[in-house]
Amino acid sequence: MIYNICGIRASPSCSNMKVYPEKSHNWNGANQLLLTLLNARSVKNKALSINDYLISNDIDILALTETWLGSIADKCVISELVPNGYGIHHISRTERKGGGVAIIHKSNLEIKPIKRKKQLTQFELLECSINSNLFRLFVVYRPPPSRNNKLKTTTFFEEWLEFLDYTTEFSGEIIIVGDLNFHLDDVSDCGGRRFTESLSDRGLVQQVEGPTHIRGHTLDVIISRENSSILLGEPSIEDTQIYNDKSNASLDHFAVHSRINLSKPARLKKSLTIRKINNIDVESFKADIDTNCFIHNNDPDIENLVKSHNSDLKAVLDKHAPVQTKIITMRPNTEWYGDKIRKAKVERRKAERTMRKTKLEVHKLINKELCVTSNEILIQSKTDYYSNKISDIGNDHKTLFKLTNGLLGNSNDVILPSHQSEFELSNRFDIFS
Repeated sequence: MIYNICGIRASPSCSNMKVYPEKSHNWNGANQLLLTLLNARSVKNKALSINDYLISNDIDILALTETWLGSIADKCVISELVPNGYGIHHISRTERKGGGVAIIHKSNLEIKPIKRKKQLTQFELLECSINSNLFRLFVVYRPPPSRNNKLKTTTFFEEWLEFLDYTTEFSGEIIIVGDLNFHLDDVSDCGGRRFTESLSDRGLVQQVEGPTHIRGHTLDVIISRENSSILLGEPSIEDTQIYNDKSNASLDHFAVHSRINLSKPARLKKSLTIRKINNIDVESFKADIDTNCFIHNNDPDIENLVKSHNSDLKAVLDKHAPVQTKIITMRPNTEWYGDKIRKAKVERRKAERTMRKTKLEVHKLINKELCVTSNEILIQSKTDYYSNKISDIGNDHKTLFKLTNGLLGNSNDVILPSHQSEFELSNRFDIFS
């Protein structure tokens, strides 16, 4: 059964644009939603690499554990982490450093976090409804118990069983993803066996098979109902080749990809109105302005004079640069993403294919070296782009503030009070001042 979720709504930030759904295509599973699970081990030092990984793999939903968000730098990190055209929901750990769970998703998916009434103490949870409760997605992370965090496996299972009972009460489809820190591959692991039994007792099944950690253990899970068709095939495990800002491999988990049995939503399209001002014949434009009557208008009423002025100028502008409507497809915006990055990524992918084919150590080393190089070029390209842009701005403090404000994760949108007309709004501002 294939669900179609192409009927989407524009996000609040798109309220001033017209949005058009594209025609849906079906390409043998490639057009189904891609859900990826990744233990990030802090997004703060690899935000740009994760951003690029999202775009390069056309991931629809990225579930993250161990985000390590929860500081005053979060807005700046999220600005670099989340590509244009994506949104984020996250829950940070408050009482101590580390932890945290998040979902980064394409903005044309309707994903809403659900607030839980009861506080959990043994594991972290982010619950979201997808497209008006078509299915529920749960992202969980359980830190390994230690003397410092005072977590206990017995107390965890008390909360975990209560949580599972809650999820099974939901009538729609459910997907639980995350890192529970049980060695599910080890039959002698008592906690792992009890965890698996807790699922089977409730008609749930853990789909991931194979090591998801660099030490060879299966720690990350994707769980669904036994008789559910929400997931297409078995999840695949991949070394992400994501490097931190110093080009060091700081991930100790692999990514887990799974196709969801839902059609990808069409990309949003935005309707723009433009005037080709640069194509105006300046001499002809000046001549038409000189012959307009508003110059010789002696009406003593200032409001009538302004209206006449605006009307006549608009008529001249419409003649020389008429308004044109253009519909564009909304895509992630990366102005600094140039040919140098593309070439590096092509070389990297070629080396990766060779490595997978031969499985030789020398090809593994070549692939790793090209991954590091690609990451360095990615970081340097963005740095150079914004350095040059700031240099070109010069003493234009307004433009500089707008640019830096965006880089720091602050909104540059101008929010005006509700009003019937611009004339009425300007009068309100005049009275206020």
